[in-house]
Amino acid sequence: MGVLVLYGLIAIILVNVLYFGTAIVFLRFGIKKLATNRKVAVCFLVASTFPLVVYLGYAAKLAIEKHNRPAELAALPRKPVPEGHEIKSLRVWDSMSSVRITSLISSGALERIELFDARDNAVTRVLQARKGPACVKIAARSSIDLDLRSAARAKNAFHLCHEESGDQGGPGAEVWLYLDRNAPNRNKKCLPSGGTAIELRWAPRLGRQLIAYEEIQYFRQIHSPFILPSIEEMFWVTCRSTVASQIRSRDEIEKERRRLDPFYLVSDSLGLSGIEDFPREVAEAEALEALKILNEEPGRDAPKGITLLLGQWPPNPDTSSYIRSNVRAGRVVYRFFTTLEDDNVDRDLIPHLESHKADFLAICERATSYTNYCKRWRSAAAQRQLPADFAGRS
Repeated sequence: MGVLVLYGLIAIILVNVLYFGTAIVFLRFGIKKLATNRKVAVCFLVASTFPLVVYLGYAAKLAIEKHNRPAELAALPRKPVPEGHEIKSLRVWDSMSSVRITSLISSGALERIELFDARDNAVTRVLQARKGPACVKIAARSSIDLDLRSAARAKNAFHLCHEESGDQGGPGAEVWLYLDRNAPNRNKKCLPSGGTAIELRWAPRLGRQLIAYEEIQYFRQIHSPFILPSIEEMFWVTCRSTVASQIRSRDEIEKERRRLDPFYLVSDSLGLSGIEDFPREVAEAEALEALKILNEEPGRDAPKGITLLLGQWPPNPDTSSYIRSNVRAGRVVYRFFTTLEDDNVDRDLIPHLESHKADFLAICERATSYTNYCKRWRSAAAQRQLPADFAGRS
């Protein structure tokens, strides 16, 4: 292998010496001939620019590729999921990506996910929805963010999760999700690392038409003017993303992250674009049960889970009584009030959070040693004209 690399380097050096050396010889000869024979001099001077012309021509070709790619993607024929058509199963062409898409089950969007391994050409795992308090304990120890994915889980009181299923029979999923190198419409000239292409299609038995496609747009750029003795590329070309080099706002970064997230591509395609579109499959009793489990679990994101849970469920006497009697963790109270104060949090994800404020004001000093925070929150509550019996209670 080392000998082959050495021979390859020698070949590249020789080709470039011959390529650029010839141009330099033509340039020198053309300059000398300017005084005696202008026509010959001009011919040699024009010939000496051949490497530059080739370089500029190749760069122009790559620029045209970059310019045409958005139009190519926009022109792809699509067959969206009809309104009212319920889809509950999905096949994913990437057996290593289960972590990225299992939230489609815990949010209630899907009931079954088949993980297909292209190397084995077979379904290697099947994930099936399950419901119960054990799912809440799993959620308490997992990552919870203040986003639509987690809010949809909170809407079902974190009672939905997945389990392995041995049943690989049946007609199979109606829609198939292709990730990265498995995506049929990926940019085949640029194949960078994972998380760059996601494509949703109808299953082959239903026509295999495209439903949705998103990608990080990588483009080929000339890395060096030196030529390569290669059939595929004349120059040393690298793939770069223009998005990665741009300085963007927080909203733009979040929009880009969501655009390339399989959860959002699939949920949007299924008509689940907002929290109101996701199903609610549990009752208030399960919500109270989830509150108790999240309050007792030591998970890092349990306070976020409680905040989202209360944001999705209106108060009732049992919930209020439990909060006042049992919630004592200062980080839970702190997360509750800071979320209320955060203007960057989507209020549609926590429509009922404000209605639980009185209960948290009632336990503030008992739950946290940061009494200055409690005074500030109580003062803010008084300005918003909460009932007097709550605003002054400690």
